[in-house]
Amino acid sequence: MTTWFRLNNDVFTDEVKKLQLFRIFQEVIVNCDKHAKATEIEVLLRVSEKYIHLVIKDDGIGLKKMPKKGLGLKNIGLRVVFLKGRYRIRQNKLKGTIFTLSIPRNESKNTPGNSR
Repeated sequence: MTTWFRLNNDVFTDEVKKLQLFRIFQEVIVNCDKHAKATEIEVLLRVSEKYIHLVIKDDGIGLKKMPKKGLGLKNIGLRVVFLKGRYRIRQNKLKGTIFTLSIPRNESKNTPGNSR
């Protein structure tokens, strides 16, 4: 599966944050391909004044049949904590899985940590 990840430079001035977001994106896509057996993946990156939101949906087998939390999901969790964001992985009502991530655009001491 060929995947491209491009971000407008206006969205990110922090190269570390940009790299961490890419690594999270990469790990989710690998999980969609490797574990979920997805044939279609939809990616939405939305930028608001305060947050960057990433939503990845797949049409795979869903969470019920996927392996328990492995190294990839642990790495995602660590990266999200580092970025002072939140993420959630849930079963899609129709088919597959939905991954959502929100990270602050700017550093803030009051930003919540990881939640599932």
